[in-house]
Amino acid sequence: NSFKYKRKYLIINIKKKKILVLPFHLTKSFFRKIFVSLPFSFNLNLNPETEKIIINKLLKHRKVFHKFHDVIIKSNFIHQPKKQYFKTKYFYYKVILKKNYKEKFSKNIKRAIKNKKIKFEIITNTNSKGFHLFYLNYIKSSKNLKTFFYPEYFLYNLFKKLFNNVCIINAYKNGIYLGGTLLIFNNENKEVIYFLSSKSKQGLKISIDKILLSQSMEISFKKGFTIFNLGKVNKNNIGLNNFKKQFGSIKYQLNYFSLSKKNYGILDQKCFLKNISQFIIKIMPTKLYIILNNIIFKNLVYY
Repeated sequence: NSFKYKRKYLIINIKKKKILVLPFHLTKSFFRKIFVSLPFSFNLNLNPETEKIIINKLLKHRKVFHKFHDVIIKSNFIHQPKKQYFKTKYFYYKVILKKNYKEKFSKNIKRAIKNKKIKFEIITNTNSKGFHLFYLNYIKSSKNLKTFFYPEYFLYNLFKKLFNNVCIINAYKNGIYLGGTLLIFNNENKEVIYFLSSKSKQGLKISIDKILLSQSMEISFKKGFTIFNLGKVNKNNIGLNNFKKQFGSIKYQLNYFSLSKKNYGILDQKCFLKNISQFIIKIMPTKLYIILNNIIFKNLVYY
């Protein structure tokens, strides 16, 4: 709804006994029509047989999609009938929230979370001062990282559609904002998904991201959730991979299936386009950065 994508459905009949329905978003990105199946993502627990059927059907009837530039599915496919269609590989990490789960934290994490003077605030709507502090620092954090960010209207719609299944946890010290995490609650899978974070300069100095993730896991555990999803990271980002491992997490592999055999991880890899993009973001005035981001962000859906 935020980016005005059209919803389409791929319906697969299996021996007239079973029907599989796979939702797609039809996107017009940089003058190209692309089918992206976001619901079929690494956050869904689909069995290998279902994945095998869907991929084999797409490959068998690829001519049906000839007028589209590509068909993209993001999932942790166990079955890979033809590996050349699986291009970009990521890792994602999950922490199993059971009794004494913090014992698996690294010494570095345990040391960071000992800071007792930090106060936390849970934000459940977009009309609060806490939400605007979070988003303002989210933009600043994104610019410092030389990357793109979710437009504000997207977060408004996220809270509107998910109701009580989304929240922000903010951290303060002596009344000064340090940072926050946005969480999505998947009640069906008893899983909490870390979606994005925000940090101030003061928060960076005390590794507020470690403290916030630990607090987020504690809140999730008390609410009865059993899994904390730390999100995806490019397999070549050694620093971020090591950071997620420090929470005693389990590593999973995430693949992008592309019917046109394209590699959609170009902005996550070492390449000239990435270097140019980062340089432009770095020197660009913040106001222009926000305007440009809001214009082109919807065209980055397949990344």
